Amino acid sequence: MILKNIQNFSHKLIVICLCCVLFTLETKAQEIAVMPSKEQIKQLKEKYSLSKIIITKETDGFTYYWCVSKDSKKGNVGALDIKGNVLIPFKYIKITYYPRLTNGVSNVPRYYVLLKEKYPDFLLQHPECNSAFVGVCDNKVDVINDQGIIIKSYIANNYSYLPGYFIIDAKTVDKDCFQNLFLRIEDAKAIITQNGRELATGFKKFDFLLKHPFCKYEKICNDGIKRMGVAHLYNQGLDIPCDYYNITYDKKDGEYSFKVMSSSVGDWEVYTPSNINITQYRDKGEQLFAQEKYSEAIEYYKDSLMTSPIAKLYTGISLNKLANRQILYIPLFCESVEGGSYFKVDAIRKKYEEEVFDTKLAMQYAQTSQQLLQMYLAEHSNYARMAKIYCEDSRYLIEKKIPSMEERYNSACQTIGEYNNARREKIASALSGIVSGLFKNVVAQPSKGSITNSSIQQKSIEGQEQHTNNDGLSNKVLDRIRQVEQNLKHEEEYLQHAEERYKSNPTSAARMEISAHKKAIAGYKKQIEELKQ
Repeated sequence: MILKNIQNFSHKLIVICLCCVLFTLETKAQEIAVMPSKEQIKQLKEKYSLSKIIITKETDGFTYYWCVSKDSKKGNVGALDIKGNVLIPFKYIKITYYPRLTNGVSNVPRYYVLLKEKYPDFLLQHPECNSAFVGVCDNKVDVINDQGIIIKSYIANNYSYLPGYFIIDAKTVDKDCFQNLFLRIEDAKAIITQNGRELATGFKKFDFLLKHPFCKYEKICNDGIKRMGVAHLYNQGLDIPCDYYNITYDKKDGEYSFKVMSSSVGDWEVYTPSNINITQYRDKGEQLFAQEKYSEAIEYYKDSLMTSPIAKLYTGISLNKLANRQILYIPLFCESVEGGSYFKVDAIRKKYEEEVFDTKLAMQYAQTSQQLLQMYLAEHSNYARMAKIYCEDSRYLIEKKIPSMEERYNSACQTIGEYNNARREKIASALSGIVSGLFKNVVAQPSKGSITNSSIQQKSIEGQEQHTNNDGLSNKVLDRIRQVEQNLKHEEEYLQHAEERYKSNPTSAARMEISAHKKAIAGYKKQIEELKQ
């Protein structure tokens, strides 16, 4: 019995020894393949006409020979596998290897110190990804798998990398993670995973969302309309096509649900994959409106305003959009004049001389917008929700937003003096044209409760008289402080409204408006401090 056990043990020991020998031989064979002799290197150089071979072992263990051919042309970089076969042709200016990734997240650190102190690293989600190369040559970017097969090829000049993703020809990639809740890419040809799946192409904006397994993006479609879509990171079957004006989402009991808005005047609908948004425009004006060509839409509908409810709706909303565009420039303009950059930087001065913006023009846009939308609501119920929203916003512009800018804007215009002449001519032309000319019949019959131009002028006169009467007061500084504090209070209210609008529709224009309000608030606070001194 003991002898039998000894024999069994001996057999097992022999098997183990043989396995060790085979493993050692295999390892040696790999080392020979990975670490070729000088003679082997010489043979490879002669075989492929190479000037340089560098043995490269990546962090994930993948090994290959990085090579440069003797060809004098610009693109002469490629790679051989460890067996000496061509892995990547010698035609690229640059090749870069990206290791495989497991399903999970990668930390993207924040660049700015203040952001680092306030927020943790951005956690970028990605699916499991195979390793891949990217080869770049003149006007071309190729994504190549580790077997040497091109999985995607683009006519492009450059690319950026985020763990698991290649971004082709992007204008900006926020690798500094300036935003807290999303990581944004703007104006890119495509974004593709290391596995070769295109998440989106030709987009204006693409957002990786913190803690959500999907991304939202916007692009200008073939018909010139900006639309939104959703790309799911782990399940392509859950993508939402880029066919919608807006998309929102909710999470309940671990499950996501989405709502979509087909157009800017439509209502929210629950999205299901069977929903197909086929865009059909009732007329050219509706298409111009969808393309955000608001002045052209107004021009299209000018002759049917009194007979067509839809003409009133789209013209009214278009005028509201133009009014908001007007007042978006005013705080930035005032700041550049007050800070002196208007006079020091030619590009800044030229920009504001070319742009047509003015509080009177914004007021005319807002007044006419409110009147048309009130008329629409009185005779039509379709799209009532959006008509009420824009009508209320126009009222807010008329009663609060625009009047609060008058004093500062007029002061800035007086400061620039002769530089203002060219702007005055453009503003006068706009006032006499798009509003006074196109809508004189509408403005002549204001809706109940609307604020007319004469009432605004009367308020301005009353304010001037009150100011004249107060000139005799001994404590002018305190009076000025109270006035600035009131302006500050209004500006803080406007900031709150702007942030609420941004939450529901996070556009770049809305972000600029928030920035302008914050700068104005800082300016008012500085004025108060200086006056108190």
